[in-house]
Amino acid sequence: MKALSAKDFATATDYPLRMIKRLCREGILPHDKIGRGYLIDYDMGCAALKERMLLSVKSENIGTISPVKDAKTPFLEKLKMI
Repeated sequence: MKALSAKDFATATDYPLRMIKRLCREGILPHDKIGRGYLIDYDMGCAALKERMLLSVKSENIGTISPVKDAKTPFLEKLKMI
């Protein structure tokens, strides 16, 4: 268990610092509030970000393309449907 400041966590995960701070404020990213800053456990923070990504992928309505069913539709038109 390695605790990092919001700035160090943002650097380690390649996320913008403003986004990390917003996720902490919204309660999405587990943290301890130390004065004006945030202290984030690296493993728990990464798990929360991964869960957030999976939820956003599941919530998107991504259509599938069936080559047999859509054989007459041009390829670029199929891409526009996605």
